[in-house]
Order: sequence, then structure tokens, then C-alpha cells
Amino acid sequence: MPLLQYSMQLVELRDYVKWAGWKIHKEFIDEGYTGKNTSRPAFKEMMDLARQRKFDVLLVWKLDRLSRSLKDLINTLDGLGSLRVDFISYNNELNTSTS
Repeated sequence: MPLLQYSMQLVELRDYVKWAGWKIHKEFIDEGYTGKNTSRPAFKEMMDLARQRKFDVLLVWKLDRLSRSLKDLINTLDGLGSLRVDFISYNNELNTSTS
């Protein structure tokens, strides 16, 4: 994905965070990787920090930015839920904090 598209996505997500009154702990970007599997460096770091309770909301641009595998997506969302980390997919209108 071109750098400009990443930049535009980040601007919108940062605006959403500001609107919600949250603080960004870390931005996870797996540049050069697809959401095809969970063996990506930033994905692994994100899950490690979630286990350490370093953040309580994970905001992504779209579901496929987190995972393109339905099985991996379900497992990740289940894992985040068990860690009490809410999940929001900005463009898919998915928000586990309201369910």
C-alpha cells in the first residue's frame, strides 16, 4: 500500500482518537507485510503489549488490516476480549466496547 494511503488512514484514526478523548500508546504498522497471517513483527508486539495491559482499546482502519484470515481474526478478537481490550474497526462499524 502506498505511503500516502497509510498517512491518510493514520490521520483519520488519530482524529478519531482525539475525538474520543483517548491517548495513543503506540501505532502498530507492519509495512511490507499483509494481514495474511499473524507472524508479523508489529502484530506480535501488539499482542505482547495487550497481554501486559499497556492499552485497553485497539483501533484499526479495517478488519483486513488486522487479519485477512477469518480464523485468525476470530482468535485475535477472542484473545483481545479475554484481555479486556476493546476492538474498533473504523470502517467496518465494529466496536466491541458497545456490545
